Amino acid sequence: MAQKTIVTLIDDINGESIGEGEGRTVAFAFDGTNYEIDLLDAHVDELSAALQPYIAQARRVTRAGTKSTSRPSAAKRDLARVREWLRAQGHTVSERGRIPAALLEEYDAGAGK
Repeated sequence: MAQKTIVTLIDDINGESIGEGEGRTVAFAFDGTNYEIDLLDAHVDELSAALQPYIAQARRVTRAGTKSTSRPSAAKRDLARVREWLRAQGHTVSERGRIPAALLEEYDAGAGK
């Protein structure tokens, strides 16, 4: 004998059933706690609109405890240009190898804008 299990999402705000393509489960985190809520599309839009001013000013976290920055990684920078700029600023920088983070920050604040 076969069994079929049907899962019906219910909007957690108003208790209405969420039909196919009418809503979704939204995951979010606040104050170190992860949450999920099932919402109709209209409530997803309301939540998104309410959070948008905060999201616009927030830093994205790429994984637990690691903040994403808007600065490019060393792999995405033109390191020859970085070295040239740093030398013009009076720094001694090797031709190859890692550039110290403090110097990369100086470059980002100065020429790397």
